[in-house]
Amino acid sequence: MPGTIAAIQQGVKFDTAAKAGSIAERGSDGSLRATYQISEKGVVNAGLRIGSLLDKAASFDADGAECEFYRVDTTSGVITATLPPAAANPGIRYGFKRTVGGNNVLIQADGSELIDGANTYTITALYGVVWVESNGTKWDIINKF
Repeated sequence: MPGTIAAIQQGVKFDTAAKAGSIAERGSDGSLRATYQISEKGVVNAGLRIGSLLDKAASFDADGAECEFYRVDTTSGVITATLPPAAANPGIRYGFKRTVGGNNVLIQADGSELIDGANTYTITALYGVVWVESNGTKWDIINKF
């Protein structure tokens, strides 16, 4: 296989038998979490497996599948998405996108937990996206645009 993997995140299992030129990241239960394509130049293209695509237009609790993506309509006002406890959900990923409306999406950590050092994260831009992942103690922002 072209390229090498410099580091592997603790607790992540890779299945290199998936197919030539790709690596599958599997959760502790064996479920597919993400796939990575290795090109001839060693560039990695990641494809995240999404459990559900959900549309929301009112405040809600993020819960359920290992990886969910929420499309949020803020026409009616600021929408709050409350994350579950990070300690009870290590490795869980959630994505949020502000799709419609002139108001913000407020992502609220559980209790006193943090999202990259703060209790909340706000999506202010229309079509703004953020992905968070629980590290078992707090929520890390793993991608935003």
